[in-house]
Amino acid sequence: MHFRVVGLKAIIISDRDGVPVLKLSKENNKFPELGSKQQFLATFSISNEQSSKMLLGRNKSIITMFKSSTIIQLNKYPLIITFIGTENCNTGHVLAFENEVDRYLEEYKIILDHNLM
Repeated sequence: MHFRVVGLKAIIISDRDGVPVLKLSKENNKFPELGSKQQFLATFSISNEQSSKMLLGRNKSIITMFKSSTIIQLNKYPLIITFIGTENCNTGHVLAFENEVDRYLEEYKIILDHNLM
């Protein structure tokens, strides 16, 4: 996967419980603390459940902006892709990679789907 997004610091692929499957970082395996904690990664699944209860359907993505960072999460059931960037990270560029990300995830999805049965 080759990303050139200004401000993007890390990508974390996790399961729906927030357990990381794969972590990629620009800064020598240093991950921003907030966006890489299992509790934070699992909030995407919780948000999906709550939106379904309100008859809104499942979230395709969630973008969270903080004072010093931007976190973009994509729903790729049974996986969650979390992009962690600076406050100036170009979210449009990250979202534009969604189809490309799908191709790379197919192998992981097959393994996880098999293990969930």
